[in-house]
Amino acid sequence: MTISANAASFFQSQTPGATGSSPSRPDGIERATTLCELRRYREALGLLNRVVQQQPENSTAWTLMAEAHLGRGEHAEALDAARTACRLVLESEPQRLATMALVALGRHEEAAASATEAIRLDPGDWRGYVAHAEALVGLPDRLSEARVSAATAVELAPHEVSAHLVAGQVELADGDSEKAADSFRRVLGIDPSNPAAFNELARLHLHGGPPRRRARS
Repeated sequence: MTISANAASFFQSQTPGATGSSPSRPDGIERATTLCELRRYREALGLLNRVVQQQPENSTAWTLMAEAHLGRGEHAEALDAARTACRLVLESEPQRLATMALVALGRHEEAAASATEAIRLDPGDWRGYVAHAEALVGLPDRLSEARVSAATAVELAPHEVSAHLVAGQVELADGDSEKAADSFRRVLGIDPSNPAAFNELARLHLHGGPPRRRARS
């Protein structure tokens, strides 16, 4: 399963909108947003730490801090920042980032609850369904829910790599390598050089031979 590769693709999507108190130096938030888009997370965190020292209730800064920590693989720190943002504002983005951190920490039940809240707050955002499916992949008794969320993500965002990646991961977890391979091929149809899809397809052929479809009751 390639949760980290899938999570990385989120950083190519929308950055959090302005929420909470506006900082005394708006250029700091703007610059940090740009640095996150460039994946210069260490520099972004330096700016954001100064912002939250001046404006500890600035939810945008805390949300960006969560994103930057996730980008650096600092999952505990990302969770702390995301949960701070969640306490400050009722928006889906910090809940989704908290989900990603919890998945990386192996806390799938908590991740699923956070993703459910993200979906409640913004049911039209495909990224919440991706996060929910990723959380549920780690819970074998909830794979049917994971499949519904993955299918919803694909329906809402058929041209987004992450939606098809998570659909493939769910099918792999449920033992249907043929459907998983179909999803990974769709990823390559969108992004022909996507390493996560290449790796999953190679692993399927290496360890399982030709993809197999699981019989479902």
